[in-house]
Amino acid sequence: LPRPSGDRATVLDMAVDQGGDPWQATNRGLVQFHEGRYVTHELPDDWWARVILGVAASRDGSVWFTRPMSLGHFRGGKQRVYTASDGLAREQSGPVFEDRSGTVWVGHSEGSVSHGSGGVFTADQTEIRHLWAIAQSENGDLWFGGLEGAVRFDGQSFHTLRLRGQV
Repeated sequence: LPRPSGDRATVLDMAVDQGGDPWQATNRGLVQFHEGRYVTHELPDDWWARVILGVAASRDGSVWFTRPMSLGHFRGGKQRVYTASDGLAREQSGPVFEDRSGTVWVGHSEGSVSHGSGGVFTADQTEIRHLWAIAQSENGDLWFGGLEGAVRFDGQSFHTLRLRGQV
């Protein structure tokens, strides 16, 4: 991809939408590469709110993104922001992931995992802090990577796997 002209943005995460457009979570906002050019989607002017930490493309063509203390949803040129009042954990947000069933998952700095659909979220606490990676295995289990280990969610409960002395 060509660099945005005159911009020194740092790409923190990327996702590719249904149409093949790459979306970039950057320290300067949410950026889409569409029809050969960069499009920066408008966010509030507050610098801290412009930092996008994670991005995930949804099966319905929309895009989810995390900001330091919130989750955003971008669909058809409009965005909606979700916060603790919508059930998200009251911690810094990190990665965002949509699983095969359409549930959206967010990892947080103090080990919480927020998850939900339809704008309603729930937060669960895990034993691993600084959750910065989310993946889904072939059997449907969700994996969250963080400081000193990982957490597996089997659809019923969270299981901690510590890395102390292992790596």
